[in-house]
Parts: sequence; C-alpha cells; structure tokens
Amino acid sequence: MLDHCFNLTGRYLNASRWGARNLARQFRESRERGAALSDWTPAFDSGDLFADDADTLEAFGSSDHGHRLFPLNRAAITGLCRQVLPRPGGRMEFNSRH
Repeated sequence: MLDHCFNLTGRYLNASRWGARNLARQFRESRERGAALSDWTPAFDSGDLFADDADTLEAFGSSDHGHRLFPLNRAAITGLCRQVLPRPGGRMEFNSRH
C-alpha cells in the first residue's frame, strides 16, 4: 500500500510541475503514438542545477517511476498514509472517493 502511495504522490507532483497545457499536449501526442495510458507523462526535468541544489533535491527521494517527491519524502508520505488510510484491523485501504 505504501508503494502505491509513493507512486501516486510522485505522479501528482510530476503532473503539477508540467502544468495543464503541457499535460494536454503530452496526452494528445501519446494517443497519436499509441502509448499506454499509465505512462504518457515523462518525469519532469528541472534542468541543470548547481551540485548543492541537485543533492538537496535528491535527498527528498523519488517514486519507483522516477518522479521526484519534493517537497515531501517517503517518511512524510508514510506518516500521512498511516494517519488517513487505516481501517479496522490495522490494514490500510486507499479509496479515492473519500
């Protein structure tokens, strides 16, 4: 469940970095190429960074799909998930409709 949360958070943050216009263009282009619905948005690249900035960004980590988790990290996402996703019996359940 936590891996799902890391990847979902990474996808949302990645999409926010691209912006609505770029996402619409990428989606159109992916449909023309016949790309899978789950992987049509590439990981956002912030360009050339100073070494210290790159190290700081890297310290926040990435999802399994290479999407940067900044300004969050796996510990913060884990804490959020454990707070809002628990169900009776101690297991976590994600329901996007809640």
